[in-house]
Amino acid sequence: MRPLFYTVCGDRLLFASEIKALFADPDVSRAIDPYGLDSVASEYNATNTLTAHYVYGAGLVAQVAGGATDFYDGDLTGNVIGITDASLL
Repeated sequence: MRPLFYTVCGDRLLFASEIKALFADPDVSRAIDPYGLDSVASEYNATNTLTAHYVYGAGLVAQVAGGATDFYDGDLTGNVIGITDASLL
């Protein structure tokens, strides 16, 4: 399974399996997301094994754990209003 990267650029929704494909579009911003800088990036258990990592875009986008990806659905104010799993993609 490959990851899905996406961004909203003006009135277009762009998506790709590699982030460099998004950056090939000159209109895609290369800005750092200040909301993600102080956020949890991954979780480890007591044996120091990675159990989950988080994907950030403009805020929290997804959690990857145990081979499954759950996407966070947000409203226009940045609140999480639901979670969608990969089976619905």
